[in-house]
Amino acid sequence: MTDFRVRVLPRAREDLDRIVGWIHERSPEGAARLLIAFEKIQTSLKKSPEAFSKAPEADLLGIELRQAFFRTRKGNTYRMIVRCLGREVQILRVRGPGQPSLTAEEIDEQQA
Repeated sequence: MTDFRVRVLPRAREDLDRIVGWIHERSPEGAARLLIAFEKIQTSLKKSPEAFSKAPEADLLGIELRQAFFRTRKGNTYRMIVRCLGREVQILRVRGPGQPSLTAEEIDEQQA
């Protein structure tokens, strides 16, 4: 079976850049490790996005969304929210600890 194409959408890239920047100010090595963890998740998504759990926002928004978790060495967990469209996996957003769930407006932004 052919791998899925994984695409990081602009808002997810902004989220990740903001998170990595914040971590980098405190620990450049920690920021680098978080990026490696993010890349590993992307590799897993390429192989089998259906293996990841359904995101809690999916039922509320009526959209098929999945989530993938990755963490820092200190144990802070980050969540990637993804949508599968055919053979493409779109990373919509990246959420840090304590950040709110994805909203319908954020999904609409992605489609604009």
